[in-house]
Amino acid sequence: MPAPLLDRRSLLAAAARLGVGLAGAAALTSCGTLPGSNRTAGGTASPTTTSSAGGITAGRDADVERVAEATTLLSGLASAGRATLGTLPSADRAAARRLVRLHDAQVARLSSEETPATTPATTPDAPAGRRSLGRLRRQEASAQRDLLALATAADSGALARLLAGLAAGLSQAAVLDPLGGPASVPSSAAVPDLTGTAADDLLAQDGVDALQAALAAEHAAIWVLASLGAATSVSTQPTQYLALQAASAAHRDRRDDLEDALRSLDVDPVGSAAAYDLPSLRTPARVRTAARDLESATAEAYGYLTAVTTGSLRRWAAGVVADASVTSLVIGPAAGARPTGLLA
Repeated sequence: MPAPLLDRRSLLAAAARLGVGLAGAAALTSCGTLPGSNRTAGGTASPTTTSSAGGITAGRDADVERVAEATTLLSGLASAGRATLGTLPSADRAAARRLVRLHDAQVARLSSEETPATTPATTPDAPAGRRSLGRLRRQEASAQRDLLALATAADSGALARLLAGLAAGLSQAAVLDPLGGPASVPSSAAVPDLTGTAADDLLAQDGVDALQAALAAEHAAIWVLASLGAATSVSTQPTQYLALQAASAAHRDRRDDLEDALRSLDVDPVGSAAAYDLPSLRTPARVRTAARDLESATAEAYGYLTAVTTGSLRRWAAGVVADASVTSLVIGPAAGARPTGLLA
């Protein structure tokens, strides 16, 4: 009997059955490195160092500067939000306050890393009304792109994963707190063309295992979303039904892209399990919870891929972290959901 999909231990077992090593399975369950070690639970070398404060940038001067740049960027967003609070329409003021709290929390997370002294963010003059909303929206979107660029350039895989999570938090905020306009839902591109890339080059960074783990997550997601869709009434829950269908289409596209990418490396893609156990789906709320957990697991799988790859492949994986994080809110929002900007 297959193991339950949404249980932490059984996800490890399911990934193992799909042909993914324990290093890859860790991506499906948010398992990181063992404390005080750079080995994963399966014994494979991890791209990270220890999880102690400053550990992910230890010995990497360029990464220390990247943390400082990200800190300055997010501090600037918090300052801009505070400066405009008094000028905003009342309907948008609460959303702006939540954004300020998000950025303060993100800065606090980055402050645990070793950084040089950062330049205090200046408080800009606040334009009035709708102009301030437009400027804030542009600043948030620009910061999300900048964080993805920093993640792509990071020397440390753990720092890349952290920055990708922070960028995903801004994407979540654009959906939960759209600041006077429609929600902005990201859309990722296809997997970069890996034709001509030696599999051995990716294996040196656990890249092939991570690609297989991401593919395993997509197989699972497609199967489970079909069951969630079957448990959802198109007549009484049309919004939820359409969100499930859209999520399923995105997972199928990524599955196909990942299979093509692996074949271009002369690697056989892992297949799907025959079936996956599910929790009870007797109510719409339980369907939403299952969908939310599924998308969170997908984000973790791509967070692992972000950590162990480089260049355009890392940039794509970091973008999928944002996509999955946003989908978890669109498809199954919890009461009082707030953007976190952090992977587990």
